[in-house]
Amino acid sequence: MYSFLRADTANTPTMKLYPSLLAPYRDAYDYAMVANWDNDGAVRLTREVVHLAARLINEYGTTEHLAEVGPGRDGSLSFVWDDNRGNYIYLDVGPSDTLHLYRDVAGQPRWEGVSIASDSRILEEISSAFRDAGWLHPATIVYSFPASAPNISRWRLPAFR
Repeated sequence: MYSFLRADTANTPTMKLYPSLLAPYRDAYDYAMVANWDNDGAVRLTREVVHLAARLINEYGTTEHLAEVGPGRDGSLSFVWDDNRGNYIYLDVGPSDTLHLYRDVAGQPRWEGVSIASDSRILEEISSAFRDAGWLHPATIVYSFPASAPNISRWRLPAFR
């Protein structure tokens, strides 16, 4: 799931671990991985935020119709999906595992909420936004996980006696 890529900008360290899912978009946020990246006091985008965003998109969403990726001054990473057919999803992943979701999907009520990544309600809303837009299969399974937990996808078999 992860690959090493070289960062060739003057303000960033030369090697970073980037989630491969977001590697094609790294030019849109890589420059913000240093403090004061906007020369106006912006908070540094951390690897933890990038990794959480990649995990959320991998588990609950897709990169299909991903129209915009960009850093926020608060250390967040924002994503916009838009298929120009009435389906629009905005997801902002921030420090301290905060999530901001806005969904405007054709035929569904608009929904907006802010929570943390371990909140199953917002995870279900993320998944249903992509599912309702027709960008995911209906059988997508939603489960809650601690955002800082490693190996969250590791399944454990029950012990048989």
